Amino acid sequence: MALQNTGDRLTIPGWNLQSTRHVQGNLTELSLPGADVSSWYRIGHRATVLGGLVEAGVYNDSDLFYSDHLSNLNESDFRVPWLYREEFPVPPLAAGQRLVLYIHGVSSKADMFLNGKLVVSSDIQNGAYAGRSYDITALVHPGVNALLIQAYPTDYLKDLAVGWADWSPYPPDMGMGVWRAVELKLIGPVSLSPPRVSTNFSHDTQEPLAVNVTIRTDLVNYGTEAQDATLHGVIRLPDSPQTIALSKRVKLPPRSNSTVSLDAILGTAQIKVWWPAAWGPQPLYQVQLSVSLSTNSLSDQSAPTNFALRSVGSSLNDHGENEFTVNGHPFHVRGGGYAPDLLLRFDLRRLETVFRYTLDMGLNTVRLEGKQEHPELYDLADRMGIMLIAGWECCDKWEGWTYNDDAQGVKWRDEDYDIGYVSMLHEAEMMQPHPSMLAFLVGSDYWPDERATTMYMTALRRMNWPNPVIASASSRGHPSQLPPSGMKMEGPYAWVPPNYWYGSKVGAAFGFGSEQGAGVGTPELSSLHRFLSPADLKTLWTNTSAGHYHLSPAGSVFHNRTIYNKALEERYGRPSGLEDYVLKAQVMDYEATRAEFEAFAARQNASHPATGVIYWMLNSAWPSLHWQLFDYYLQPAGAYFGAKVGARQEHVALDYEANTVYLINHSLQSKGVRRVTADLIDTNGTTLVHREVTDETAPTSSKEVMSIPEIAKIKLDDVAFLRLVLSDSFNTTISRNVYWVTAHVDALDWDASTWYTTPVTSYANLTALNKLSPATVKTTVSVLDRPTPTLTHVEVQLENTGDIPAFFLRLTAQDPNGEELAPPLKMTQTAVSDILRSASLDLAPYEDLYRHFHAHPELSLQEESTSQTIAAKLSELNAFDIHTNIGGFGLAGVLRNGPGKTVLLRADMDALPVKEITGLPYASTVTMRDADGVEKPVMHACGHDMHITCLLAAAEKLVHLRASWSGTLIVLFQPNEERGAGAQAMVDDGLYDKIPVPDYAFGQHVMRLRAGTVGSRFGTIMAAADSMKITVFGRGGHGSLPHHTIDPVLLAAHIVVRLQGIVSREVDPSDLGVLTVGSLQAGQTENIIADRAEIGIDFRSVKLETRDKIIASVKRIVEAECMASGSPKKPILTPTRRFPPTVNEDALAARLKTEFAEYFGEAFDGDTPRTNVSEDFSTLATCRDIPCSFWFLGGIDEKLWDEAKVKGTTEEIAGNHSALFAPVIQPTMGVGVDALCVAALSYLKNRDS
Repeated sequence: MALQNTGDRLTIPGWNLQSTRHVQGNLTELSLPGADVSSWYRIGHRATVLGGLVEAGVYNDSDLFYSDHLSNLNESDFRVPWLYREEFPVPPLAAGQRLVLYIHGVSSKADMFLNGKLVVSSDIQNGAYAGRSYDITALVHPGVNALLIQAYPTDYLKDLAVGWADWSPYPPDMGMGVWRAVELKLIGPVSLSPPRVSTNFSHDTQEPLAVNVTIRTDLVNYGTEAQDATLHGVIRLPDSPQTIALSKRVKLPPRSNSTVSLDAILGTAQIKVWWPAAWGPQPLYQVQLSVSLSTNSLSDQSAPTNFALRSVGSSLNDHGENEFTVNGHPFHVRGGGYAPDLLLRFDLRRLETVFRYTLDMGLNTVRLEGKQEHPELYDLADRMGIMLIAGWECCDKWEGWTYNDDAQGVKWRDEDYDIGYVSMLHEAEMMQPHPSMLAFLVGSDYWPDERATTMYMTALRRMNWPNPVIASASSRGHPSQLPPSGMKMEGPYAWVPPNYWYGSKVGAAFGFGSEQGAGVGTPELSSLHRFLSPADLKTLWTNTSAGHYHLSPAGSVFHNRTIYNKALEERYGRPSGLEDYVLKAQVMDYEATRAEFEAFAARQNASHPATGVIYWMLNSAWPSLHWQLFDYYLQPAGAYFGAKVGARQEHVALDYEANTVYLINHSLQSKGVRRVTADLIDTNGTTLVHREVTDETAPTSSKEVMSIPEIAKIKLDDVAFLRLVLSDSFNTTISRNVYWVTAHVDALDWDASTWYTTPVTSYANLTALNKLSPATVKTTVSVLDRPTPTLTHVEVQLENTGDIPAFFLRLTAQDPNGEELAPPLKMTQTAVSDILRSASLDLAPYEDLYRHFHAHPELSLQEESTSQTIAAKLSELNAFDIHTNIGGFGLAGVLRNGPGKTVLLRADMDALPVKEITGLPYASTVTMRDADGVEKPVMHACGHDMHITCLLAAAEKLVHLRASWSGTLIVLFQPNEERGAGAQAMVDDGLYDKIPVPDYAFGQHVMRLRAGTVGSRFGTIMAAADSMKITVFGRGGHGSLPHHTIDPVLLAAHIVVRLQGIVSREVDPSDLGVLTVGSLQAGQTENIIADRAEIGIDFRSVKLETRDKIIASVKRIVEAECMASGSPKKPILTPTRRFPPTVNEDALAARLKTEFAEYFGEAFDGDTPRTNVSEDFSTLATCRDIPCSFWFLGGIDEKLWDEAKVKGTTEEIAGNHSALFAPVIQPTMGVGVDALCVAALSYLKNRDS
């Protein structure tokens, strides 16, 4: 999007990146437009230096993250500043207009130059989270402008950056660079800030009858004169077209910053409560603000901002421990610590998978320790119902307080408090409206000093922060302005046995554990092979005390697996090889995470309650051997499934210490009678104990319901299995849970506990599991359904047909070569989405190009100028072999990009003889002579101008992405579609002698659908269409002597009547057929009977056999009526147009359905209704039996469509071929470009993408 109108916001789409070591000239010269940066690296709109170099192909993370390769990078390359440079167009600014530059995050300090002038120095632009804005109006000029950012090297101990503590090895660049988006905004004399939302919503007692909503913004008057302004607001209600309009007039003093509020009252029917995912729905309201001046001119507008009605609270219980509430209910936190990508690359679809995994495991909260990421994270959490605990990080500069000698960071100076204030302001503004926010921790391991606390709280109050503010994640101390945190940070971080959690000291299940766990998270073997060398793998299981690069950094107590390996060998026996080691690790990880979450759940309403726990950690920043519930490749393993069992909504669990069984309920609604069944079974399958109990469960509570003292009587050195089953009153199983237990649990030396573990003096002996006899397991795979040809839903049933227990089975899917496929839980984005989102394209030039095409339409067979413009644009890409004048003015560009498939993307070019009345500033006023020589007004009334532009933009985007795909791309621009003859003309003119025959062909058409949507379907998507001119003959004469004539009008009338019976009486009612008589012409004078008549008909069909039947019936009826009338000559039936049906080949349609659904989400309709509109696109495919697929783009303004949908009047919106039809430029174009790219990349992407 280009900057055109007041209120427009532009994200810098990408950067040219280079080290200062490799540039010549000073920064002033480099920041001038036209500077030669052809040798620089091209990267996306936000990237650290190393992340950008990976994006540019200098490194690849498969190699970079393998073994210790990351350590081989030359760190000195990243100890000098790096430059980010981009040019952007600016229109001439009107009087009073201003351009503002928004910096959301540079790590950790930078100088910025614009058009040869310094905008700001690193003394001010300092701090990775210190977002700032700069008025650059005086520095820009109409036309091309150049922005240069010099990012300085980052030092975690000296800078307020995004550090890693002991989570992983440090990236060599330490996150240096423009890691967040940089934006430009065109405003008038008055600007407004993003809206902040406050409500008086409370759910403590009962549903409120009304809710007050206050929307605040900061209005800045940049001018030297006072301004009379009006602040406007629109609140959109959830899942409703209803809106609430607000406004307030204000007077703004010169050069002032004023906070202005708008107030609304929501009535009972308008109140929709937002809940965490497990408790209810997530309805979101939306507010958008704008400010106008006394002249009614728009001065600024905000982006739409979501908010919700929910309340959160935090208090200290009688034990001084934190308890959260959400909507008045006790909220037992079950969460994990989040790690972004080590190179700070942000991938929304990957994050969506992380959040889906979080919910799948039964967790409800994610902690962000100094890893606040981007606004998209909070939007996603809002939509998915995940609570967030954000806050600053530990251990480095962020905790360099004068009182704190544990942190390694340099002590804070005066300027650091300024940076901290700006950082807090920016992050609070970003997070403030989001219902997913549970709390903000202004400290992690340690609390901020008094000066910093004052600064943080001032910033939070300035942003109308509505959520709890917690002093730190530990109980070590607190500033006077905040109460004790009520959170503990006493470990463990390394392995402890399952019974640890049922103790009463340090990290056991009581109070609120802000970060703790058994340190587990061993990846499965398939993942280990991706990042560990053969030597690494051998060391993993043979050298139990060795350090590992893929653990914490050297020097950390977590750099080796000594504690873990000691326990594994003592409890399960020395591994016999790598596979045995990994299997035993999965068993141990499973029981570790299950026990932790179960213990905190079992004690949620104990006399000393467990109020919440954050597992350390949820995921890893790079391929890791510990601290994760699923690995970097999103492969769930033992830790994942253990957590998933332990965090179930309703559950039954064993207290390892007391051998008692707990009934657990995390829900808000579930209650009533439950039955708990326990079976203690020996290794031969003999039931030692069977016990049942019936009890009642209540929401958000747990209770002890049963004791199994017989566990203590298991034979020495033997093991037994305890199976617990929870069922409801209908005997429906709610939870099934199996333990492997021994008489003697692990013995802990609590008094010797450290901050990271509690030593074990004797281990539970589980080695009897190695001696289990083989079990007989029958596997039954049943096909449930096949919703698409390439997707099959199956049910796998495992049946133990023998007596021997089958222990710790793991299901995997394998390809025909026996290689493990992605697990069923793997919901990652497709590689196509990965590739496409890795590149951005400025569509502003293409929006202008679209306006050009729309204003200069050309009729069928006369598309010469259009064709020439297309050829010129393709030539500018320096990538395509261009073939012109095919079948008239048709052309095709061929991009050969290595071995692979050949994909054809097609757009049509011609316009219609229609006089445009849209009133658009770029409306067509063109007239042309049609085929009959008649001068006609001409308009792109069918959207072909949009098709052309989308394909040209897609061609450029795919050129930029050529490193990510291999094969041949054909972009084909077809003439004469409106007459249904252009595709055939190109084929007849030797199209496939001039260009390669494609393996697949794709096309799209803009339609009367909501803009931003895509629709397709299996099978026929567009009907066949045939037009025919029927000439019948009579005998002419004077009207006064009809008996001397044979009247062709009467003959034609009989034919017209008879034709109406073809579809209704001769076509199968289950089939589609439409026949239209569009014209009937005869004679010139009222009193003369003509000697002939012409009938124009059009008929539509889906099946070719139906088409043939209609043609035969038309011929039969016409000839019979002519014979019956005594016609002197045989009739003449002349086809005038013929469009084949457009049929989507099943395999392609299935592939695109998957890819489109993944990329476009809810904006994609995979079962869009078939239409009787016709196209000749498929001729390009059927002539050579080429598989093809076609889809529709919505082109109708979203607001117009939504309003019409509510009224039921969408059919009244002007559609294709109407003089009022013109698709809204965006989001139609953006979606059309991406749809073409998704289709192409589905078959061209590299195998390793």
